[in-house]
Order: sequence, then C-alpha cells, then structure tokens
Amino acid sequence: MRLIGVQKLGSFQHTHQSGFPLTSDTQLPVVDLVFSYSGGSGPSYEELPAGVVVTATNTTCAETLTFQEIARQGVPIVSAFPTGESARRLRPVQDAAPDWLRESCSHLADDPRWEGPWIWPLPARMLTPQKARILLMLALSTNPDREALELIFRKY
Repeated sequence: MRLIGVQKLGSFQHTHQSGFPLTSDTQLPVVDLVFSYSGGSGPSYEELPAGVVVTATNTTCAETLTFQEIARQGVPIVSAFPTGESARRLRPVQDAAPDWLRESCSHLADDPRWEGPWIWPLPARMLTPQKARILLMLALSTNPDREALELIFRKY
C-alpha cells in the first residue's frame, strides 16, 4: 500500500542525525504554548518569548491581531492543530493584511494593528502543539531566520 503525501514511519531524522547540536550546557530558548478559544484576545507579555506556538483550529479577530503584533517584533509564531492533523499551507509574508481577512473582522476595522506587513504563522503540519513547541525551541537554538524555520518545519 502506498500513501501519497505522507512520510513513512522512520524516515525522519532522529537523535544524533537530527541536525540540532545539543550539549549538556545547551540552553533552549523560551517558547510559549498558547491556546486559542472563542472570545479570546491573545496573550500579553511583559517580556516576549523567543517563539510562540498557537494551538488552534482557528483564531478570533482579536487574537489574530495580537499575534501579528508579536510577530512584527520578530517573534516567530507557529500554528498547530490540537490533534496534530493540520494541513495548513505555508504563506509568504505580505505587504498588508488580506482584504478578505480584514472584512471578516469589521468590528475591529479601526484597529491600528492592521497596518504594516502581514506575517502568517508557520504551519506545524502534522505535529502536535507540544512537538511543534519542542521543534521551535530546537530550531531557534540554531537559526532564528524565518526562511530557516520554514525549511525546518517542512522537514520535520
């Protein structure tokens, strides 16, 4: 039986072959794991974490704007489906929020967070939120660049 679009078990790089050099004194960056919920407005931080993994099937308009505000400060946001069965696609950074999204959030039309580049969350693909958090911690310990993070989340 052949499965299309699914890697066979055992085809991922593990342990010493993973490409993440860890030593006994490696300090992994702080990555927050947050849950989206109906009526939520997103997290607020006194000190930003190195990354954020959002557990969500969808986010509210207020959460979306809060995550944009965090992402524009250089914090990578990863979106993970609660069961790890997300098929979300990677979207490039855009110059502005897409009209369809802005129109669906008309009650926040005057919010200044709509202005500026629109940074889509990185999809966790088939990872559970907990595994996405660990992968983001490992990835940020080697290279915090968005392109590198995109490649890592595609690979694992």
